[in-house]
Amino acid sequence: GEIVCSGSSNYAVFHSGTSYRKFVFALPAESACDVIEWTWVQSLGEKGEAAIFLSMDEASLVNSGS
Repeated sequence: GEIVCSGSSNYAVFHSGTSYRKFVFALPAESACDVIEWTWVQSLGEKGEAAIFLSMDEASLVNSGS
């Protein structure tokens, strides 16, 4: 087998919905749909802060089988 996910060094992290939307709206429509499918919201710690994460490596292809 091969290592598919190499950890958080390949993540894009958006700390606000506004920054995420600006990124997505700047993409071509087909790419934007993929990015929306590959993102998730995750807590950053005990304070309850959350961020939007996007995997930027081959691991994103594992999520939906497409």
